[in-house]
Amino acid sequence: MGSFRGEMQRFVLGHLRTAKESAITLEIAYAVMEGRGLDTNDELAVIIIRKRVGACLYELRRKGFVKASTSGGRWLASSSLFSRSRA
Repeated sequence: MGSFRGEMQRFVLGHLRTAKESAITLEIAYAVMEGRGLDTNDELAVIIIRKRVGACLYELRRKGFVKASTSGGRWLASSSLFSRSRA
């Protein structure tokens, strides 16, 4: 279940950028698992990935890339993500 450096952040940010509304960690975890080709029916894998997503979100919040929604455990991409130009 290993991943490359920064891969989790790319999956998480990619999901939040394209999401039409805020998302909970479990929704993001399923998106990460599908993106990595992991079995979403494996309950242990879902728990592990959800915890990794949660840790990633807290770090991204510390850096200002995501915001915790006021509607209980939901996450949003920070508006600064959309204003950054890619050179």
